[in-house]
Amino acid sequence: MGVILVCCSGLLTAGCLHDWDDWLPASAVGGSGGHTSGTGGSSTSSTGTGGSSSGGGDVPGSCPSSNGITALVKVATLAGTAQCIEATEVTRGQYETWLNEGSVPSGLPVACGFNVDYEPVSDWPPGGVGLDRPVAHVDWCDAQAYCLDHNRRLCAKIGGGSLSPSAFTDPSESEWFNACTHRGERVFPYGQSYEPTACNGTHQGLNSTADVASLSGCVDASGDVFDLSGNVWEWEGSCSTEAGADDTCHIRGGGYNNGESNMNCGANATANRGGTAINVGFRCCADPQG
Repeated sequence: MGVILVCCSGLLTAGCLHDWDDWLPASAVGGSGGHTSGTGGSSTSSTGTGGSSSGGGDVPGSCPSSNGITALVKVATLAGTAQCIEATEVTRGQYETWLNEGSVPSGLPVACGFNVDYEPVSDWPPGGVGLDRPVAHVDWCDAQAYCLDHNRRLCAKIGGGSLSPSAFTDPSESEWFNACTHRGERVFPYGQSYEPTACNGTHQGLNSTADVASLSGCVDASGDVFDLSGNVWEWEGSCSTEAGADDTCHIRGGGYNNGESNMNCGANATANRGGTAINVGFRCCADPQG
């Protein structure tokens, strides 16, 4: 698995002075082969393991039960249907539990043939530290394997299937963007204007990931989905090709060391499928039942 290197405005560079500065601290390790690019685009709630939430209101259908992992939240779509998205990013503790179970995931695309194991490439094992913080240092295939093994998938196209990169900011197509923008109505998950300390970005001042759902103001319109902005970038099931480790895939939402231009719902960032970084993790989505 390769380390994600910084790329600004589509040009690979060793030191862009932008919100991406310090994107990959020296503590990140791994092989070669990843890159990212990024430019600006456009109450409390239970987030534990108790079951699905009903953020979708009266929209028909219900989300699958949590089965001991993060609860799924039902979100309404522009078409009057529903989608299900995890309330938080997948944590280090959850990911460790999954690895220790020794599952052999099925259903991964041929493009993941390069992936020989699912263990994060750095800062691992947790050793009991930061178990409620989002897992990082995982590539696209690691993330998809975890989701599939829990009968979920990386957030992609509403209704299932891969999302075309051209639909990255289309709330009628993208599960992640639809949830973040409240069907295209918001610029940030919490509203129209940037709130510097609402989510875990540069202005929060933590300089590291935070426990998921620990910032009560960093929540979507339903009040049930946390950290869609900041903390860690999240892999999405939207890739340019299906060839292998060098495929370009979208990541969403910004990380703890990003500022306003990369923490809005439409921030346009990509990374190689086989790349990993200290501030890239994921959450899963699923289709509603009934």
